[in-house]
Amino acid sequence: MKIHTIQLDNRRLFINSAFAELLQNNGINSALALWRLEGKGVKEVTPDRGTSRVFLKTPEGEDVELFLKKYQPVRISARLKALACLKRPRIFDGIHEWNALLAFHDHGIPTITPVAAARIGGYTCNLTLGIRDYTRLSDLAENTRLSPAKRHLLARQVATIAGKMHRAGFAHQDFYLVHFFASNSTGEIFIIDLQRVIMENPLKDRWRIKDLAQLLFSARNCCTAIDQSVFIATYRRTSGFDLATHPRLLRAIKAKARRIERHHRRHYESQEKSG
Repeated sequence: MKIHTIQLDNRRLFINSAFAELLQNNGINSALALWRLEGKGVKEVTPDRGTSRVFLKTPEGEDVELFLKKYQPVRISARLKALACLKRPRIFDGIHEWNALLAFHDHGIPTITPVAAARIGGYTCNLTLGIRDYTRLSDLAENTRLSPAKRHLLARQVATIAGKMHRAGFAHQDFYLVHFFASNSTGEIFIIDLQRVIMENPLKDRWRIKDLAQLLFSARNCCTAIDQSVFIATYRRTSGFDLATHPRLLRAIKAKARRIERHHRRHYESQEKSG
């Protein structure tokens, strides 16, 4: 479903119009006001990016749970590294993630709801609605009591998200099961953390390989050959791309998944030694 947006504060504040009244009632009418929202830190992946849980009040006095993700300015070293590799620097900031969220909603790809975003010089942030009562798919997939029918349903749901993404020219770049949320009440699957999404059409093979290899790696202990066949069939229908007729691509996906696993193993072995 397309989200209608409005811009305020000289195009520095972007708002999902469905939440305009909520933001106005809480005094958020400028980019700086959004940036200054105070909450409890819940996640800091890198020194350049952190997430806080915040609450806004409705006119009736009820709390609305949201998450504010703040991005520091892109480092000069990152820009220079990209230029040295003869690559066009990609800016993965709060506005980029805001645009990715809007694009996913436009294409009917289930993800979290964007509420607002702001830009103040090189500093950016975005505010999203929290998802209640969910289970990470990485935890759900490890449940050894899942029936084959339930595993096949999950495979179809994930394949549908992957297929819609790639058909639209989007690649996630962190396409692991830990970034999929399953609603405990409806069973719907959502994909989160869109800060590094690639948006280009047609989608290059390298991005398709990367996404599907990350997914294969994260499902390596719970995905059977039949589950994979279910995934491939659904992915073909939703993406318009038949992996079964591209053996070179399938080999590349499996090889990439093995490299991710080796890197993952070395990382944890190094942590154990240092600990």
